[in-house]
Amino acid sequence: MAATVVNISGTEDTHEGWKTYYLRVHADGEVFYKIGLCKGAVYKRYGKEPKKTHLEILKIWHHPTESAAYQHEEKLFKDFPGDRPYIGQCGPFRFGGNTETYSHNVMEGEPSPHRFVVRMHSLDDLCLHTYGYSGRNPKRVYERLDGQVRYMDYAFGPKGLYVQVPKLSHPETVTLATRDYIQEHLDGGAATKSTKEWAEDAYFSNIKVKTWEDYSKMRFEGSRFYVGPYEIWV
Repeated sequence: MAATVVNISGTEDTHEGWKTYYLRVHADGEVFYKIGLCKGAVYKRYGKEPKKTHLEILKIWHHPTESAAYQHEEKLFKDFPGDRPYIGQCGPFRFGGNTETYSHNVMEGEPSPHRFVVRMHSLDDLCLHTYGYSGRNPKRVYERLDGQVRYMDYAFGPKGLYVQVPKLSHPETVTLATRDYIQEHLDGGAATKSTKEWAEDAYFSNIKVKTWEDYSKMRFEGSRFYVGPYEIWV
C-alpha cells in the first residue's frame, strides 16, 4: 500500500504538466517539510512510500515546461535555505528525496534548530569539520544508522576524546582538540605566546565534548572562523 497523500493546498493536483510543491511529511514519529518537483500528479510521486507515511500537500505551483519548473524549484531553495540535514537512509523517504527535506516549516518562518560548525584537531587526522546541534538534533530519530554508514559518523558527537578550546570558539564556530594535540602545542618550542595561551586554557579547562548536546557547558571567547573551500568535511 502507498503512503497517504492529502492535498490541502487549494490547487488541483492534476495528472498532467510539471509542478513544484511543498509538503508536510509525517513519518518515523516526526514531522518534516519538503520542496520538490515532478511531472504529473504529486501523489503519484510518492506511490512507493510506506503506508504509515502521511503526506500533506501544502502548496502546488503549475509550470508550462520542465525548464520553468526547475527554475522555480531552484528559486524556492534559494529563498528558503533552512536546515536540510538529511541524506541517504537518514530521512523520512525510502525512495529518494531526503536531501530536499527540511527539519522545520521553512516557508512559515519556523526557526531551524540551532546548528554550529565544529572544527576538530587531532594528531591522528587532518583538521576535520562537521555540524553539531546545540539542542534538538533532527537526525536523532535515525540514530540506529550510527556506526552503519559513514555519513552518520559525526551526527551526534566527535569520534574520540576531545575537549573544547574556548579561546578559539565562537557560538557559531566551535573548536575541539584532543589532549595530545593540545599538549604538543604546549610543549612546542616554536609555539607563540597566543598559541600557548589557548592551549593552556583548553588543557586546564578540560571541557570534555562527548555529544553535541555538551554545547551547553562550552565557553566562547574567540572570533568566528571561516571554513575554506578545500577544508575536510565529515
